[in-house]
Amino acid sequence: ISSIRYDDTDHNGKIDQVVVIFDESMNTTENSTSGFTITNTDESTTYTISATGSFTTTTNTNDTFTFTLTEGSAYDTGANVSYAFVTGTLEDVANNDLADASGSIEDYASPVLLSATTNWGETDINLTFSEPVDNGGADLVVADFTYNDVGQATSISSVAITAGSTTGTITV
Repeated sequence: ISSIRYDDTDHNGKIDQVVVIFDESMNTTENSTSGFTITNTDESTTYTISATGSFTTTTNTNDTFTFTLTEGSAYDTGANVSYAFVTGTLEDVANNDLADASGSIEDYASPVLLSATTNWGETDINLTFSEPVDNGGADLVVADFTYNDVGQATSISSVAITAGSTTGTITV
């Protein structure tokens, strides 16, 4: 296993896919996910995995194995997730079994804006994201947002994200 990452392909704040990249071509007739265990180590929960995955090509022919996870009820795109592979059926094109392996899974899932709320007469809009957001690199700026107050465009004066938190504020 060269790398392994998770993603949120439907952008709802919940992990739903794992992509494993191998350093060689794999035997595509063996596409069972048996042997894999995917765990959210923050919550000590194990994900339900699809029975089979599919192979595509990244660098070597059929070196990328993708499978789906059943989404949990919690927003988890920023979670620490680990994998273990023990005695599965995956093998390379020379029919060598994939060795047992374990480790951390890289987070490829972007934060998702879950809500933007305010109270009548307030100028601040409270934002909630699916995972902690760091605005230290100025990734979120005023130009990233638009605000329409009942058909009338209203200018946004500032965006403030609480670094390392799931919250932020837009001021109009």
